[in-house]
Amino acid sequence: MRIVGDIPNPYCKITIFKTTSRFSVKFEQGNFEQTFKFRIGDAINNLHDVKTIITEDFIQQVLEHFETMGNIKKQAFNNYMKDFLDEFDTII
Repeated sequence: MRIVGDIPNPYCKITIFKTTSRFSVKFEQGNFEQTFKFRIGDAINNLHDVKTIITEDFIQQVLEHFETMGNIKKQAFNNYMKDFLDEFDTII
């Protein structure tokens, strides 16, 4: 797999990779990442085709999913900490 391009965006890093059979578009924001894979030949044959598919609407939906991912992580961590803190005696 090799990097063949990127898409500039102020809110996340977007990198496009290529293998012999597919393009992968990886979105990174902080500690989160999302990857979308497109098989070569499914109306996608080159980098231009990939960039055409990754519209502003597509990117906006990815950014919204990053927010959801952050909320899921925060909730899981808060649940863990609640259980962890319940193990200690209450100090008055």
